[in-house]
Amino acid sequence: MKDHYTHSGIIVISMMTRRFLVVEHPEGHIGFVKGKIEPSDLSPRHAALRELKEETCIDGLNLHTLDIDPIIETYTTVDGENKSVIYFAAFVVDEGSAKGLGGTLRSLWVSVEEIENSLNFPRSQAISKYMKLMEQREISIEYRPGVSKNLAKSELVQLLAQNLSKHQYSRLAPLSLLFPDLFLFANRPDTIDSAYIERVRELSRQVNKGIISIPSHITDNSWSTLNLIPALLRKHGGVRLSKPQGCKIGERPIEWYLDVCRSFGCVVVETDDNITIETGMGGTPKKDNIYLDFQKPTFTGTSMALAFAAWQAIDYKLTTTIVNASQEPEIRDMINAMRRLGYRIDEGNSDQAYTLSVFPLEAKLNTVIWEVALDRNVLFTYLCGIILTSKQITFDVNQNTSIDEAVPLFNILNYNLYSDSRCIRLTPRSSLDNMQTAKEVHFGFAPMPGSDWQPLFSTTAAALGMSLRIYDHVFEDRFKYLESVRNIMKNITVKHMADGSVTIDRVASIRKDISPTSVRAGDLRYGAAMLLACLSTDRKVIIANIHQIFRGYANPVELFNSISNRGTFHYVQH
Repeated sequence: MKDHYTHSGIIVISMMTRRFLVVEHPEGHIGFVKGKIEPSDLSPRHAALRELKEETCIDGLNLHTLDIDPIIETYTTVDGENKSVIYFAAFVVDEGSAKGLGGTLRSLWVSVEEIENSLNFPRSQAISKYMKLMEQREISIEYRPGVSKNLAKSELVQLLAQNLSKHQYSRLAPLSLLFPDLFLFANRPDTIDSAYIERVRELSRQVNKGIISIPSHITDNSWSTLNLIPALLRKHGGVRLSKPQGCKIGERPIEWYLDVCRSFGCVVVETDDNITIETGMGGTPKKDNIYLDFQKPTFTGTSMALAFAAWQAIDYKLTTTIVNASQEPEIRDMINAMRRLGYRIDEGNSDQAYTLSVFPLEAKLNTVIWEVALDRNVLFTYLCGIILTSKQITFDVNQNTSIDEAVPLFNILNYNLYSDSRCIRLTPRSSLDNMQTAKEVHFGFAPMPGSDWQPLFSTTAAALGMSLRIYDHVFEDRFKYLESVRNIMKNITVKHMADGSVTIDRVASIRKDISPTSVRAGDLRYGAAMLLACLSTDRKVIIANIHQIFRGYANPVELFNSISNRGTFHYVQH
């Protein structure tokens, strides 16, 4: 095969924009990345990746290979040279995922229409048809039972380390928008949620004066962008957005967050479709300190309130007190970041309510360069996968990723979990007695295990044959994923109880069912639970709507292939 093709290339599409990566040649024409296959290249695919690195300085870190047939182009150059080029297909989450600097050629992203209308693009009906199919078809994940791949532990750790915390990033992004010259990120997650936050930040840079309008597709696809509202209000004086839809895991009362805005003196006007929020201060500082008492802890409400408090403390010298604040680790990260900037924040507990007080800022702010940590939810998913593949693992971590609340959950799964700022160790316990009795497990607001872990834990326990009664005290509809888990594994029963809990039991299958099945990721953790369920099945599974998974996971297929022991995962298009 290496001798059959003279050249190798790669066609890269952005999952979010559906535009293609091309390079501009010195002669003025544009084309896909390609080059001659060298004797040192291990394969035509290796040659294509090498050319991508040379021409654009883009490496394969955030590049995902599509498991579809390559296309071959054969032509004769003006110099009479016969060329045969094999093009492979790949995708990135967003155009910003593949920013190359210093390559031999200028790279740019263009649509199919722009390519076809370009007089400088080599004509090829086959290539044009191939591009249109890539643009039109949905990218899905396909699990195929069979031979698995074995990677060195260093490769496993590298794959895991690519998954930076989207929750931490979204909570700290307002500080970067409030203080663009002082609070800087050393890195950022390669996820859809983070890309939408970057869209809003770029939109803010383009709008100099007046109300900024956030397009509906941004708020519908990324609830995380609501965290930016306080910083946008400080810069623009007003924000207009459609009522966000979010993922379908339960009621998320937007009124909670609008009440936070009102508490800080903002004027909120709602219509059937839109919400307009304007700062009611008009340049006159508010005289009263701010006091918020949440009915129950709210993750986004607390982070929004802290962002408002950062603004009020520096511009109006006001003290903000937040009662019944959320205690998630990412809130702790936000508190630590504000303290590093120079803020004084006091913490207290009274009547079982966690209270935060942010005081007026008197001194000059410090410069902070923040390194986003490993995503704790991805880490939890990974460890659940390790359990389902009957492995034990110890690996080094460079950052302190809080996962202490997971210890009792893994004890229920009959594993010991140890973690500190340098090392994570997961080992099976000696006795299996713990697996025989039904378990009642509650998920909710910190310090309880978070609701994000509920689908991951429940799927893992069900695959291990455990009987469970699960309570989710945050989202009432977060059990919808169980229908798809049952569709994949075929050997569990699910009952919805009157008190809102769900019981899960494993039953012996009447016969082994290995017929293919298809499921659709309803939300972020729903999709991750489907991937975990695949680790315990012998049937082919196609998971659609995977943009939900990419909202928080940078490399789901690569990550799960690193631990699977009975099959492989692939990115496909249908």
